[in-house]
Amino acid sequence: MNDKKATVRATRMVVAVYVVCLVVFAIGLVRSPVIDHALNQERIVLNKHARSDLIDVERERRFAETYWDLNPDVAEHFYFGRAGALGPFGAREHYDRHGRLEERPWGR
Repeated sequence: MNDKKATVRATRMVVAVYVVCLVVFAIGLVRSPVIDHALNQERIVLNKHARSDLIDVERERRFAETYWDLNPDVAEHFYFGRAGALGPFGAREHYDRHGRLEERPWGR
């Protein structure tokens, strides 16, 4: 009788661990850059800026603040704005993608 209870308990434990592993895998899959296009774009932009040894982060931050002050629509943007995931690189990325074509000033 005790062997049967121990076997049932061990089986339940294995099933519980298996379910936890599946949940953790599913969370990782959902947050993967393969599935989440926005996350993939953020990683591409941040990696591009991280690889450049020529960027002065403090200077970039000052330029970003100026750009956001001159362009409040960009400052409020969920991706390129002050609260965006790209931080001060969001302003630069917006300028590179859109602002230059729209003739918005950069680097004052």
